[in-house]
Amino acid sequence: GDLKLIDYPETRYVTRTIDGGYEKHPGAIIELNQISALNLPVKSARIGPVTGFYTGDPALVSQKDLRWEIGIPVAATADNSLVKSLPNYQIKVLPAHQVLVVENSSASKAPFDGMRVLLWLKVNGYRYIPPVRMEYLTPAGEIEPLTLDPGLVNRPVTIDPSSQYPNITDGPTRIIVQVERINGAAQ
Repeated sequence: GDLKLIDYPETRYVTRTIDGGYEKHPGAIIELNQISALNLPVKSARIGPVTGFYTGDPALVSQKDLRWEIGIPVAATADNSLVKSLPNYQIKVLPAHQVLVVENSSASKAPFDGMRVLLWLKVNGYRYIPPVRMEYLTPAGEIEPLTLDPGLVNRPVTIDPSSQYPNITDGPTRIIVQVERINGAAQ
């Protein structure tokens, strides 16, 4: 995909932490889309796609040791009252930073194409600041949760994504890497 640097505004997310490998991504995405479709306050506050957050480079961490967050961006006015009824969720605010955006990646590969991005940053005089964000841009119609039981809103989803949602993590993505210029690097 294309690499570009942009200024990214402060962003607020509803998130929860997940331990384990990429096989957990489809279920986590389905769960978050269910919540945002069936929980009116969350649905009203949502302003963007499901996003994965990585505090390290998943390409360099074993699957069993991988820890990541899943979330959705919400309106700046959202606070913790929004997630009182959602176990294991919290409001997280990311500060404004200059970011590197990698457009049109595919989630069917490692969520963060770390070696390529880290090399680009180093060559161009930058280093990255965790977490790395990955927005899942799958068309909403492919993750339509309205036929699912509303009772699932307050508990983790245990759906087999390979049978019901085979393409949920195969769509386009946008990787957002917070960066800062290394002291003394050329502008």
